[in-house]
Amino acid sequence: MRIVQIAPNMTAVPVAVAACLLTCSTPSFADKSAIATNLFDQGIALMDQRKFNRACPFLEASYRQEPLLGALLALADCEYERGRLNAALTRYQEYVNRHDNLADAARNKQGNRLLEAKGRINELKRIVPSVKVTVPAKIKVPIVHLDGIRIRPDEVYPVDPGTHEVTLQVHDHDTAVVEIEARKGQAQEVPMKMGKWIPPKYIPRASGAQPADDPVDESQERLVQNFGVALGSVVLAGVIIAAIFGARTLEQEGNRPKNAFRQSGSSDSASFFEPETSQSSSQASLKFINPTIGGITGVPMSPMNTQSIQPSVLPMVQFGQSPEQPTIFGIQGFF
Repeated sequence: MRIVQIAPNMTAVPVAVAACLLTCSTPSFADKSAIATNLFDQGIALMDQRKFNRACPFLEASYRQEPLLGALLALADCEYERGRLNAALTRYQEYVNRHDNLADAARNKQGNRLLEAKGRINELKRIVPSVKVTVPAKIKVPIVHLDGIRIRPDEVYPVDPGTHEVTLQVHDHDTAVVEIEARKGQAQEVPMKMGKWIPPKYIPRASGAQPADDPVDESQERLVQNFGVALGSVVLAGVIIAAIFGARTLEQEGNRPKNAFRQSGSSDSASFFEPETSQSSSQASLKFINPTIGGITGVPMSPMNTQSIQPSVLPMVQFGQSPEQPTIFGIQGFF
């Protein structure tokens, strides 16, 4: 039987991979450190020439490549010399925070740098200018920016000396822009006002389409308004007609004879006309017996009243010469 041993080969594979990783990564670390050293040297050389505006970018790039405390302190000194006091204060405070976290051996190598950094911090706190932006209380959601960075209203922010831009954005208003000049040791308060109001733009509607935020069409709204006006007119006309008819009713009740009504169910209610026996034949008239409505029979009417019928304000209501005999929907009598 032939036995194949593969354990040694499997053990050699991870070792080879680890060795390759170490070999490949070592030049990158060395190159990164060399780049940081080169940038640092160029920045210090420019500082010696007092070209601080050119020196600070080199020192900042060196610190990003390799965050050493020496590069950080040199960058803080460069920002202080070129007048960016708030940036220098931030760098000095960062140095103090990192220095406190060092081991004892590394801390001793820093020498007197910590005392120098704390002295600069106390000095800068007195001369760094600050800005506080205020907005009207009626603005619910103000959006305030200081040099393009969003800040909170009514809070103090340290800034570098020089010109700064403050903007205020409010819904449905133009952006309000204010430029300020910050000076050493000055605490400045900037009151902001809303920009000009922007009216909503009219968006033309496509034919046959209705936007989702417009639930009522203009034609529909106009139709509802016209219907309301017409309905109000009809109600008003009905109230006037009811008042006129009520006045005529009161007048009829005052002029009606006592025997004008008879209870329904008598022998006279079965016929429509009957002769008046109490009068002479020349003055005889026919009395119209109305159908019973509500248990009450109508009043007598002379032939003269039946011949002259005048229309009233209602299409289906007519009155004769005497107001005691109205005709309503073809039924004549007093109701």
